[in-house]
Amino acid sequence: MNKRSIEDSTNKTLLSLDEACTVYSCGYGTMKKWAKECGAIRKYGKRVFVIRPVMDEAITKQTPEAFN
Repeated sequence: MNKRSIEDSTNKTLLSLDEACTVYSCGYGTMKKWAKECGAIRKYGKRVFVIRPVMDEAITKQTPEAFN
């Protein structure tokens, strides 16, 4: 698999789980859990994608207390 930098993923709407982990700086399990909770995960066959605009919106709506 090719390693892609964060700059390659900035203009994408759909991110693979690996790309989403890189962009949001978290692990695979955590990303999958967060994406399911906010409804940003989509499956196409065996592939699993994260919808970036939905994930960004969910993160901006988080309160500071949620990170403590």
